[in-house]
Amino acid sequence: MASGTVVLDVPAIRSSCEAAFACASVWEAERLREALVGHVRLLLPEVEVLAQQMSGDTQRTAYHVIAWARDLLASDPPAGSARAVRVHDLAVVCRALLTLHEDPRLIEDARPAASGVTGQVLYVLVLMFLLGALGCGVARS
Repeated sequence: MASGTVVLDVPAIRSSCEAAFACASVWEAERLREALVGHVRLLLPEVEVLAQQMSGDTQRTAYHVIAWARDLLASDPPAGSARAVRVHDLAVVCRALLTLHEDPRLIEDARPAASGVTGQVLYVLVLMFLLGALGCGVARS
């Protein structure tokens, strides 16, 4: 953990994300939205601290995910069926934050050759994950 003060319930976070990807009802989307917002609010400051220790593509990816998380938290949830899309977006950003938080390999060490490759690989993997997650689950209207 970055700050050492937050205890994350990783299985609950993963479960909320998976449920959001499979969500079909507006009522369920609302329940999941509240849970995901809570998870993102816990993860965001942790990843912000970790991102300062990253470099290169890894750091740029982390900052992109952080900015997206902030945007989602700052905007009002849409009404109707668009609410399910927002829940899906929250699940994607939540899972990306959790990945950045969990994997200590994302914080690059002093070996320049390894850190550059690690950053590029992470960047490609996160982009593939984000694009894949956006293309499945809830249909956009």
